[in-house]
Amino acid sequence: MMEHLFNYEFDKELELPEGSNVYQNYEIANLNAQTLAEILDSPYEPPRFLVESLLCQGLYIIAGPPKSGKSFLACQIAFNVASGHDMWGLRVYQGDVLYLAFEDTYSRIQKRFYRMFGTAAESNHLYIATNARSIKNGLIKDTEQFLDKHSKVSLVIIDTFGMVRDSCSNYNYYADYETVAILKKLADQRNLCIILVHHTRKQEANDVFQLISGTNEIFGAADGAMVLTKKSRTDLTADLFVVGRDQPDMQIILRRNLHTLCWDLGEFVKEGFDEPDDPILDAVVAFVNSENPVWKGTATELVSILKLGTEANKISMHLNLNTRKLLEKNIKFERTRNHDGRIIKLSYIKKDNTSCS
Repeated sequence: MMEHLFNYEFDKELELPEGSNVYQNYEIANLNAQTLAEILDSPYEPPRFLVESLLCQGLYIIAGPPKSGKSFLACQIAFNVASGHDMWGLRVYQGDVLYLAFEDTYSRIQKRFYRMFGTAAESNHLYIATNARSIKNGLIKDTEQFLDKHSKVSLVIIDTFGMVRDSCSNYNYYADYETVAILKKLADQRNLCIILVHHTRKQEANDVFQLISGTNEIFGAADGAMVLTKKSRTDLTADLFVVGRDQPDMQIILRRNLHTLCWDLGEFVKEGFDEPDDPILDAVVAFVNSENPVWKGTATELVSILKLGTEANKISMHLNLNTRKLLEKNIKFERTRNHDGRIIKLSYIKKDNTSCS
């Protein structure tokens, strides 16, 4: 087991004065501060997508009114990630899935998955549990023990968040933020995605993400969120609003399939944004390909070959900061150091749906 920043022993007192800290006795970690120059010059592993443009590593919330179909959406994501099947035309990267379905029974799950996916639902990559301890009483440790035994898990779904949330009756800024932060820390430490299925409020709001139940800190502490909205409970069409730290905002119109109860794609109303042209990345993509799969050399040599007319240190930093964009274009960027200085290695990689990178 890895060393944790958090001590998961919670204060036993449920009735806490306003503004008090519900999670006591943190182990204090060293700040380990770095200069901005060091940060900009360091190679970091980019966040990994599970579903292209839709779902990335980190902590996500799927929120919607009761009985609106949000659990069916969560099941759909779980099945597609476990099977590696594309979803709504978006590329999916296969990984094992742990689904904590606290509001269901195994009998209901059996009927639901069979209706949604037929015989294809039979999977050894999707694990489902219908009961577990709360966060306060050991959910994190239980989940980590499962992850220790199942190293290929890339997605954990908690349905619903209210079933494992701290039972303190007076939810407040600190309780909400720290509860979500503990789950986010688990996602970050384990390099996986955790989805919290949650409810929305009844009142109206100018921003759909303000509809997420609880204080704003539930949404604020998460890495991303999806809010499912319908004009009426019986409406078969819904809008899915998506936002995330490592992805563009999206709005997707979905239509309920009455036969399978899956959410089918209607259309992408807002699909990200048009990024400006990037002549450096374009030149690299044109240079490194299936016919020229590997190139290694200095930044100065790369500038000369590509005829970019830019400084060597600029191209090195630019490629370093755009590692994920290069991966999306099937190019892996690496840097090493030898007696001649820093060496850049660019490799063309053929991607398949078994990788989350």
